[in-house]
Amino acid sequence: MECFGSFAPIRGLTEDRSQAQWFVDGQATFEAIATSIQDAKLEIFITGWWLCPELYLRRPFDSFSTSRLDSLLEEKANQGVQIYVLLYKEVSLALKINSLYSMRILLKIHENVRV
Repeated sequence: MECFGSFAPIRGLTEDRSQAQWFVDGQATFEAIATSIQDAKLEIFITGWWLCPELYLRRPFDSFSTSRLDSLLEEKANQGVQIYVLLYKEVSLALKINSLYSMRILLKIHENVRV
């Protein structure tokens, strides 16, 4: 436990040799996601209950115009990286996250992208 009562593990390799990390803000989270996508060599796995393909992972977006999620995924797919995305299919009467739209956009990126 850290001085502020946090149970979050220290970033980097943990005692069990995993590389799991805890993030407390969006900027650090999205930067880590963008870096991980750019560093991928073989496969990328993405899952979540909501995914926006047009999301800029680095801000300000006018300085990082190629940091859109769909652009990063297209670049990696063109390099032969296999990309697997698991989306939550919402009940449209209860939730309007438009997973069908996200699926259509992602599938148009490249044949190496599977949703």
